[in-house]
Amino acid sequence: MNEDKDKFNLITQPWIPCRMIGGSPSKIEYYGIEQTLIKAHEISEIIGDNPLVTISLHRLLLAVLYRCYGSLSYNGEWQQVWQKGDGQFDAILVKGYLYNECYGVKRINIFDRFYLFHNDYSFYQDKNTVAPSEGKNYSAKLFFHDEGSALFFEHRVPAETSLAPAEAARLLIAFQSFDVRGTKTPEPGQKQKGISSSPLLFAAVGLAKGRNLFETLMLNLYWDDTDFFKDHQQQKDFPVWEREGEFNAEPRVPVGYLDLLTWQSRRLKLFRRKGEETVSQFVIMAGEKWPGDFKTKDQDSKGDEGQPRFKRESKEPMIAFKKRKETGYQPVNFQAGRMLWRDSQAIFQKVKDQDDGHGHSMLLLNWLTNLAALGAIENDREIPLDFLGMITKDASPLFWRHERLPLPVRYLNNEDLMDELEEALRLAEDAARFLVGSVRRFVLQILLPESLGNNRAYFRPLPNPTEEQTAEKLQLKLEKDNPKKGLTKIINARVEAFSPGTHYWPRLENEFRLLLLGLARDLNSWPQQRERWQKAVKRAAETAMQEVISGTADSTRTLRAAAIAQGWFEGKFYKRCDNYLLGVGTDDEPDDADTADDNDELEDEA
Repeated sequence: MNEDKDKFNLITQPWIPCRMIGGSPSKIEYYGIEQTLIKAHEISEIIGDNPLVTISLHRLLLAVLYRCYGSLSYNGEWQQVWQKGDGQFDAILVKGYLYNECYGVKRINIFDRFYLFHNDYSFYQDKNTVAPSEGKNYSAKLFFHDEGSALFFEHRVPAETSLAPAEAARLLIAFQSFDVRGTKTPEPGQKQKGISSSPLLFAAVGLAKGRNLFETLMLNLYWDDTDFFKDHQQQKDFPVWEREGEFNAEPRVPVGYLDLLTWQSRRLKLFRRKGEETVSQFVIMAGEKWPGDFKTKDQDSKGDEGQPRFKRESKEPMIAFKKRKETGYQPVNFQAGRMLWRDSQAIFQKVKDQDDGHGHSMLLLNWLTNLAALGAIENDREIPLDFLGMITKDASPLFWRHERLPLPVRYLNNEDLMDELEEALRLAEDAARFLVGSVRRFVLQILLPESLGNNRAYFRPLPNPTEEQTAEKLQLKLEKDNPKKGLTKIINARVEAFSPGTHYWPRLENEFRLLLLGLARDLNSWPQQRERWQKAVKRAAETAMQEVISGTADSTRTLRAAAIAQGWFEGKFYKRCDNYLLGVGTDDEPDDADTADDNDELEDEA
């Protein structure tokens, strides 16, 4: 072994945690990159230290596979690998890439580029970072190692804390994609300055799951007929371990998909104490950025210094995007208090504005649609979609999330089925708005002076929209004119304290999954499915209302207020159900704070 190389090489050393097919769910086997790919058909799934590590490991393995196989189009090349032999990756091709010296701009030793500690090419690290500061504790700690920790690398931990090389390697990869914004170590002679968040932080990153790891990786091996996804065959696009040259601080757009998959948003360096194998110190510095950086609210037209922004919605297959009027495409993200299944229609749908050349809101679904259309995957198959990511607030991680949505393949090419799902979700969202409205009327009846009850029309479910708007405007005027200042805010705060949504939405999650699968399995059962869903929505709302009421004092006034509020809800809900049960769509969009797109908890990078 050369003196400038450490023995820990990610190709051969065990560091990727895998659950084996037929094995105990609690037993985890560890493999290097080589054996993980060669044994992929024997591995059920990769189980990372947390969801961020899990999805980051998949993206790394995808980048390696693109170099092993090149671009596999859906015009027969992908099918040959999918169907060949016992459904496994070709060990000769895998080893041929990992051990050969014939890739990149010049001949390089690929194996050498996967050493975790190397004088010139430490994996996913920059040799030109500054040294860790003396007297400061830079102990590395995995975020979510314990319930009280919410950081990848925590600076305030005991000095003896250290990481084994395998664990440090997993965190290193995830950190490049999910680090929060903030102040990092500056360049020598420069002042500290804040840097923006890593590229996947504000997204629910999707992964199509197969019956084993081989199928999972193959289903996510996206291809389309654009230069961005096939330039690596023309020796233009490379993963970071094949690149040469020093770090360039100027903004640039990713050359291609391999560049994007292995993007280095941070310049990192791991350090060990002399004579020790474990990682005890690290340095984090500003890394690469693209025009517009990874901001979420200002990518509508231009990026840094007037450069056209990087249109990630047409380059990132594993993220679904919503198109908003003011900010253009933004990633579907996790939000505190909002389960992702409520956005399933936005995830599954096709983008109606075809001028963008976008297809589905999530490019990965375009890929699966083409595979299904060519018969490469069964039309009646249900593919689980895992979504992984994190919720942050004010540059601080709150908690990570891992949610799974079942995806019947039929949804990909059946617009009527997609419309049916959209209407079901709209009914649930409308019922949620009606529930909030009924709780507000309950609050008004039990807490406020009788003078505010003079607007009797406000407490009746009026059939005429014009009369309803008039009653609502009058109610706001009465509240504004009341001697008690800030009365409307007081009312809304009390409604928020009751938190009706937290009582309502969890009750619909399992029901929605049954609906999602049921609509696809039997296209003739839609009337029965609508009726079942309508009853489930009503039951969830009524139960939520009962739980709100049970938290108040039992009195004649409370009972009267509850009766008025429930009567208002039922009138609104049953009127809304008339069209839904008949299969007639509505163009009404939800407009309350709980459902509006603008309420998405995207971090402000300004």
